[in-house]
Amino acid sequence: MMIMLAPIALSFAAPSSDLPTIWPAPSTSSSGTVVRTVIPSAAFFSLSTGSSPLLEAAFERYAGLTFPHAADAPSLDSAASALGCAMLSAAPAAITYMRIEVADLAEDHPRLDTDESYTLSISDDGAETAVHGSAQTVYGALRLLETFSQLVAFDFDCGRYEVGGAPWHIADAPRFAHRGLMIDTARHFEPLAAVRAIVDSLAYAKLNVLHWHMVDIQSFPFESRSSPRLWEGAFAPSQRYTQADVAAVVEHARLRGVRVIVEFDMPGHAASW
Repeated sequence: MMIMLAPIALSFAAPSSDLPTIWPAPSTSSSGTVVRTVIPSAAFFSLSTGSSPLLEAAFERYAGLTFPHAADAPSLDSAASALGCAMLSAAPAAITYMRIEVADLAEDHPRLDTDESYTLSISDDGAETAVHGSAQTVYGALRLLETFSQLVAFDFDCGRYEVGGAPWHIADAPRFAHRGLMIDTARHFEPLAAVRAIVDSLAYAKLNVLHWHMVDIQSFPFESRSSPRLWEGAFAPSQRYTQADVAAVVEHARLRGVRVIVEFDMPGHAASW
């Protein structure tokens, strides 16, 4: 039997506005029509009080994610003027830093009941050069940083960063406590770099669980110190995970607000042994 597939024409509606898209959509938000210029710096993100190694690492990480391009001072030459870049003189003063207030700076591993709520405010007042954010926990602050990174866009014509739609007022909290993705390395081995990249992608979408289906009938790639011959059931000697490897992934995930839930199918599903 031959099955003929007819070509399908796809059409995509244009966005209804030029406002930045926040993913996932926050619980509540309001915005305006003002465009604010953003000037990046090494100390752009900071805590209002206290210290947090987890957030200090996140500040450095999100500086690269939010500001990936080299930004020049606003140009007023003829080419830039033709593109409207000279209109900066009538715009509000640039945003130069983000100040975050976190109620609880504990860095224990995230749990099902961890509070990930946050608020974010960006004024359209030229006298206010700061972005203000607040969160109950460091993990809520991570979601706040992700939202801000989605609001910032780079204008390639003018060589500067901007936030459109000011003033922004966002109050957000996840609708579901468990928001996860499963990977199945028992059936399809993934190198550690790929597992870490998957964890990174979860944080970009504000997902908080990596369900790691590690062993099954097809392979047993995990190191067991009590039964060291078990991982002879791996697909290949090079396709295995040491206990230190898994601990490193768990820590990589914690720094991004992601819990790792490892699934072992035992005592059944033992053909790989």
